[in-house]
Amino acid sequence: MATEIKTDGGTGTNQYKARGSAKLQTSLLAGQTPDLLGQLNPPPPASEVEPVIITELQYVDLRANHDKFYRVMAAGTELVTQYGRNGTYGTFGRKDMGTAAAAAQAAEKALAGKLGKGYKITASGAVQFDSVPQDSDLDKAARTLPAGSGPIAVAVPQEREQPPAVVAVNRVDDVDPEILGRVDAALEAIGLSRHPGQPPGSTRPMLAETIDPTQVEHMINSKQWVAQQKCDGDRLMIEVVDGQVSVLNRAGQAKTRNVGEDMVAPFRALTEGRWVFDGEVVGSKVWLFDMPASSHHDETAPNDERYRALSATLEAMGLAGSEHIGLIPTATSPEAKRALIESQREAGREGVIFRNRNAPYDSARRSYDLQKLKFLHEADVVVSRVNVGGKQNAELSVFDTHGNPQVVGYVTTIGKGSIAVGEVVEARFMGITNPDYPRMYQPRILRRRHDKGAAECSLEQFRYCRINKKVEDTELASTDVDADS
Repeated sequence: MATEIKTDGGTGTNQYKARGSAKLQTSLLAGQTPDLLGQLNPPPPASEVEPVIITELQYVDLRANHDKFYRVMAAGTELVTQYGRNGTYGTFGRKDMGTAAAAAQAAEKALAGKLGKGYKITASGAVQFDSVPQDSDLDKAARTLPAGSGPIAVAVPQEREQPPAVVAVNRVDDVDPEILGRVDAALEAIGLSRHPGQPPGSTRPMLAETIDPTQVEHMINSKQWVAQQKCDGDRLMIEVVDGQVSVLNRAGQAKTRNVGEDMVAPFRALTEGRWVFDGEVVGSKVWLFDMPASSHHDETAPNDERYRALSATLEAMGLAGSEHIGLIPTATSPEAKRALIESQREAGREGVIFRNRNAPYDSARRSYDLQKLKFLHEADVVVSRVNVGGKQNAELSVFDTHGNPQVVGYVTTIGKGSIAVGEVVEARFMGITNPDYPRMYQPRILRRRHDKGAAECSLEQFRYCRINKKVEDTELASTDVDADS
């Protein structure tokens, strides 16, 4: 029997067969405050899992550089929240409220609080899963709740365990047992023999030095250096020991922010030995650019060898073209490096990383074997306020075509002497997110401009300074390092 579903005041029917035999029914509410308690009253579904009430809100104010989401979910007796910047996985929080009614009431209270702060509802619905959903399942369901459309269906695999946290779940019983053998064979094919019994280590991210501008041309022409696009995301290390996955931040602490199950699950197939991957999360995808250690090599291996091992491993694991895991391509020849720099600059991206192809992995240190070239911008701005919030800082502004002041960022004044309101300063910054309402990314004061008046600080300066955080996707087959280039 089909279940009656309310959508925007009307009724409709929907019946969907998920994996196995469980039915899944979904209702949507768009542009209005959902009645969370009321949505728990429809006839009970075939599944024993309680329906999850999901409401997504967004707060977008480009003038103040706000572009974020907040999801409130009543999942059985749990209040689940998910929040972060739009386009990212965000961070999950869970709290057991004791009863489904208490969870729904807590969700309504959280919802009312966000609405009072200026958030707007973008989508809402009731989703029934065929098993207890993980955080990643809730994220997928929320992303398939388009505002203003009718009932939809969301399928979730059966017989999943409920995790205490996104990256704390470690299951080795649902992985393909042949993957490890394929990876071993791929690494041996490129000359890396397996070294069983490698003891667990402590690997931390290798950090880049800022390149001397006078050395850029040398690194472009030198065979010793290769180049990669510089990511602008959240740095992470994925460490796998006998199939047990840990996701760590720059400081070696457990990382859960912006880390989803889909980014972690494939690595559980590495059921023997120790494997370490280095990368960044950009949006909802992990981009890998180094592999400091595996059961076939360690941190003393040169960059070329580590990158070939990374490429071969991902390809053997079947991750070519993966939605959630990618490989940063490498430019090796002078022509390819020059083209990479020009394309990244034209696309408004952050910069380029140069890697010494013969260097080992220098864990937890800034290394001259890893150098970053950032594409910087400069603008003349006027100081509109100082010591904002009691801090040693300055508010920086410019004027639009009508002569109206517009705030473009805040910058530290530590070590800059006395900075007064009305002064014109030259600021250097990485880029902006929106040319119409620019906010400078990583600004710093270069010097005072005694030769310029405040009226000359125009909004027009930021027209071509937009920063693009997107990573160019390239198939694995075209990213291998050419050792002879």
